[in-house]
Amino acid sequence: SLVTAMGEFVRAHGATPHLFHDDAHMSAPDGIITAPASAVRALRAACEQHDVVSHHTLTAFAVVGTDGAANSSDAVRARVVAAVLLQYARELPQPLCPFDAYDDVLSLVDISSSSRRKKAICKLVLTMPPLHQMLQRELLLVLHDVAAAGADGNSAVALARAFASAWLRAPP
Repeated sequence: SLVTAMGEFVRAHGATPHLFHDDAHMSAPDGIITAPASAVRALRAACEQHDVVSHHTLTAFAVVGTDGAANSSDAVRARVVAAVLLQYARELPQPLCPFDAYDDVLSLVDISSSSRRKKAICKLVLTMPPLHQMLQRELLLVLHDVAAAGADGNSAVALARAFASAWLRAPP
């Protein structure tokens, strides 16, 4: 699927602590993934036109810069793909934890036993729509790889800011 291909691409090319960090030339104080806007638009258009997007397609569209020049950096390519993946997750009609699961998600903090909490999380996730389960899986794999690459406290805050509204929002 598109989500799986995008998650695999980000993990292969740029799951580093710097995926969500601010650069001197790409500032995003709210932790949003920073990437060249023209490349994000081109990749997003390609994804909307095709049911299946390959690793090659992701590479081809993720490398186009504002002036049409190639972005040679794996980090920039990974940011482009991650930005499109995050936009997709944020624009779903419901967050990754659907509105009807909102109270159940909040109640997880009241479970003191970590093993019971893990079981409750697994049970809750299995009740969610398949698309939401797949997106959660791919995003968690990316976040895991970023953390495993040595993310510091600032990276954790940036990750939380970037993904919070995609994961959980209060019902309208």
